[in-house]
Amino acid sequence: MHEVSKKSGTAAAPDRTPTISRLAYRPLFHALKLVGTNPQAFTDATGISHDLTSNFDELVSAVDYYAAWHAAIELTGQPLLGLICGANMHPGNMGALGYCMMNSPLTGDALRLLFRYRHMDNRSIDASLDEDGDDVVVSLKSPLMDPATVAPFMEMMASGYGRMFNQLTDFQVLHKYQYRAVHFAHTPRAEVAVYEKLLRCPVHFEQDACRVILDSGTLYEKVHQADPSVFDTLIHTISEATQFRPGQTTVAPGTDLIGAVHGYLHQHISAGLPESRAVAAALAMSLSTFKRRLQAHGLTYRELCRQFRIRQAQRLINANALSVSEVAFMLGFSSASAFSRAFKQWTGQAPTDYLSGELKTG
Repeated sequence: MHEVSKKSGTAAAPDRTPTISRLAYRPLFHALKLVGTNPQAFTDATGISHDLTSNFDELVSAVDYYAAWHAAIELTGQPLLGLICGANMHPGNMGALGYCMMNSPLTGDALRLLFRYRHMDNRSIDASLDEDGDDVVVSLKSPLMDPATVAPFMEMMASGYGRMFNQLTDFQVLHKYQYRAVHFAHTPRAEVAVYEKLLRCPVHFEQDACRVILDSGTLYEKVHQADPSVFDTLIHTISEATQFRPGQTTVAPGTDLIGAVHGYLHQHISAGLPESRAVAAALAMSLSTFKRRLQAHGLTYRELCRQFRIRQAQRLINANALSVSEVAFMLGFSSASAFSRAFKQWTGQAPTDYLSGELKTG
């Protein structure tokens, strides 16, 4: 079995290995339930409990995350656990980005959003979307890991795209469009015929990347019950992250450090607050320098994050376009109740009471 430390739910990994929010474990626990495996058995074997998935502020290495998938596969005896999980995914599980996709005008808009902001989630995977004639090609690569390691995740995503289109359209595309083909970089984990039955298309293995090839018509279906006002609010919030792109993160002396950190938080907040070390690295400075420059502003990283969350929470609630649960997801809280408790500590009022007061004074 792939070894995972029972003490922390993680194993030693190279320092440069990308990190993933513990939120990513949620689909794995869901998959265990789908195949009738008691999640406690997985916890006993790996030390990873479902409670850990509610801690958005903690990150795990990609090595640990993929090792957990292999441990689950060994425990369940289900080599295609990733495919099973993907076939039961829902965009709402993706936090703010997922809610934005669910309120996009067309399925193509939702898919383009997914790839435009994919860096908000799993940074161990390079994803791209190519629209070429009658075909749409979704490509996934993992430059730092071998194909066998990431195979369960790639299979989850390959089946998950089809599920996403069905969820977004209330299953109107189920019989209208099917995959044209799926490519995997790894070797098959079961008979190829099983893959082709589940994915309902030709499946090819040992390719140079994972690819899902779709009919371009898939992108022009209306999203079921999309709300333009919710979409506008969400896309405005998420779009602020585009001012803070990878490769343009260095903060020179004299520039607005606080604004740069806010930009990074906008980019990552739906998956939980990033570690201070990750923010410092993104800003091309050591952790000690980062802390020292924050201290010059009279702030700690924790206090800066608290102030950021308060302002964002008040702004989103005042917009009166999102539910408390949606605001909680956008700000990286594990649940609406956890967000409500934090909001009351910040303002002395529950979110609903705060909104009522704002509406009366407005």
